[in-house]
Amino acid sequence: MSNSPSVMLIGLPAGHHSIPEEVKPKIGAMLDQVGKDVANAGYQYDFFGVSPEEGTKPLVQKLKEKKYDGICIGFGVRGQGQLTVFFEDLVNAIVKNAPGTQLLFNSTPNDTLAAIKRRVPLHSA
Repeated sequence: MSNSPSVMLIGLPAGHHSIPEEVKPKIGAMLDQVGKDVANAGYQYDFFGVSPEEGTKPLVQKLKEKKYDGICIGFGVRGQGQLTVFFEDLVNAIVKNAPGTQLLFNSTPNDTLAAIKRRVPLHSA
């Protein structure tokens, strides 16, 4: 799998205060399943939880450590109006620090694999 494409899903940390308590377990379970599904499909996969309170510094550091073929910014960040500036900051950090990386967007954790396959196809051997 070392030659398989590498993808990252960026989202809010599971314990983030903006996520309602009653949905945190469901989101956590969905994200766990996403990781399994993406890995089983043949991709190297990382989930990266980052919050507006942290800013983009942790993401920039991660992008210095590893190259990704695709990075998906989840709807939990994109879909909240109060996080628009943070979303823009994430996009700009990716563009600046990971040039050539495909930007991906899902609408729920459940369609993350479809978003990955659209922009980061697996190469047959």
